[in-house]
Amino acid sequence: MDPHKTTIRLQGKDYPFWYLPGGNIREALRKVLMGEEYPQLWYLPAEWIETIVDVGAHQGAASLWFHSQYPTARILSFEPLPDNVALLERNTRDIAAITVHPFGLHVADGEGPMFTGNNQTMQASLYRSSESGRERRTVRVRDARTVLGDAGLERISILKVDTEGCEVPILERVLPDWGDRIGALYLEWHTEEDRLALDAMLHDRFLVVSMRATEPHRGSVCYIAKRWADAVPGFHAHAIRRPSASSRP
Repeated sequence: MDPHKTTIRLQGKDYPFWYLPGGNIREALRKVLMGEEYPQLWYLPAEWIETIVDVGAHQGAASLWFHSQYPTARILSFEPLPDNVALLERNTRDIAAITVHPFGLHVADGEGPMFTGNNQTMQASLYRSSESGRERRTVRVRDARTVLGDAGLERISILKVDTEGCEVPILERVLPDWGDRIGALYLEWHTEEDRLALDAMLHDRFLVVSMRATEPHRGSVCYIAKRWADAVPGFHAHAIRRPSASSRP
């Protein structure tokens, strides 16, 4: 299948963008590039966003969106599917801030099958599902803990993980070392059990700032660190807090 080319405009600048057609891919890309999928954290000082890790970078739409919003941030983009990697590299090759890593992150190093999407390339997954499984491609994954530890990062300002079912094991691997050094997370869930597991891992140190469920067992959520929230003047101004029983007359 030959890629299609379009031009996207972000923050007044035009970027050529190649993608593989199929299904609802144009609408899915539009949501990413319009900021609907990953809403801007407008209340955070821009200088706080220094490093962005894009896990499941697909063909580069999210990395380009993040770059347009945080142009001084270093972006590490991870994608295992070879067809996607080729376009990810093509779409970001002129942006020095974005570094492409042609492998996925998971719980250990290895190679194995990735099931391609039945209708479009954003559906590819390490797990067979109603949306993937007709074809397989061999992909490489690496241990997320090791890769991030070797990347020379002091902290991760934004961690985005959209990996069609691998979000929970990736976070379980990353959080022990990085939980106190992550500022914000954009995540997807693909079962209700995963949604609950993500919140169980994160609710002590992070709070939800946006969430949407698109259908049963599908949705996305953004968390920010409570330490960041507490440092933003007026962040909690709209909270409606019930008085405790001891404070009632």
